[in-house]
Amino acid sequence: MKIHSEGPIGILEIGMVADLQMVKGEMNSLKKRLIEAEELNEILRREKNEEIDKLALDYEKDVKEKAKEIERLKNALEEERMAKILPKFPALVIDKLCKKDSVNSLRKSIVVTKPPPTPVGKMVHVKIDVKKAGYEALDITVEDPGKDDVATTVTEVESGILQLEFEARLLGNYLVHVLYAGACVPGWNQSCGVYDASKITISGMNYNASDNTISFHVTIWRVGTGVLKVAVNNEIISAYNSNR
Repeated sequence: MKIHSEGPIGILEIGMVADLQMVKGEMNSLKKRLIEAEELNEILRREKNEEIDKLALDYEKDVKEKAKEIERLKNALEEERMAKILPKFPALVIDKLCKKDSVNSLRKSIVVTKPPPTPVGKMVHVKIDVKKAGYEALDITVEDPGKDDVATTVTEVESGILQLEFEARLLGNYLVHVLYAGACVPGWNQSCGVYDASKITISGMNYNASDNTISFHVTIWRVGTGVLKVAVNNEIISAYNSNR
């Protein structure tokens, strides 16, 4: 701007120009400070994010380490538990463990063969096929007709085949419970019948000549659990399930 007058007006114009230049300088300085502040905020944000990321990674690492420790303790407890079970069930060796199968499918693979009715005073034998079973605990309990626990023995008669034995001291049904991993094997929460044939009596034998028939009475009161069969000339003509 050119000044043509040296009077008061010219001095005023010079002052205004100086003020404008000062304002522009302060604005430029302020803009520069704002840019610096934004850059500083960006640096702080990145550092904060890096710190958060580091904390997150440290937390994740700590969680994984604790999970591994829990798994290690779990495996140690399982090994300790199985060390007590294996002497009773030597067939359940670790190479039979199939981790990809669920416990339910392994439970279904166990086959228990129900024995026929057993005479009182004899040993009841129950076969249990665990060839396809896993490494979980197999629990077997037996209740007598009075709901009392019965002493049992379990032996391995061949590879993967167990035999449960107990003495049938009372007449009636013995409840056998077979559990794998804490749950019943499908179809096996059943009973084994025990009977006493000496208590069966036959009376009132009568021959009717008019129709050539023979009749008689069979008393099976308190003989226990079993199947009564009547045969003539080795041919079964009648069968009756007894549970008395």
